[in-house]
Amino acid sequence: MSNYKDYLKSEHWQNTRDRVAEYWGHRCAVCNSPDNVQVHHRTYEHIGQERMQDLILLCDDCHRKFHGERYGLEPIQATLERYVKRMIRGG
Repeated sequence: MSNYKDYLKSEHWQNTRDRVAEYWGHRCAVCNSPDNVQVHHRTYEHIGQERMQDLILLCDDCHRKFHGERYGLEPIQATLERYVKRMIRGG
């Protein structure tokens, strides 16, 4: 891939994105909203070969919160990390 924006247009990413949405039930992993959900990279370490734990589904509002665009990074990031760890452990 020449750059990240090109990667996000690739068929591989589209398939990966769909698989992540299905895994999370097409709902935000933080607030459970089904509205405006999008896949968030928790790490860019495995771009092109992402593992399920590298990605999470977030609604637009929680995604902005996670990136600190509204309320600051710490509270939402801590909540998200706890939830992901619980999901990976299976409940």
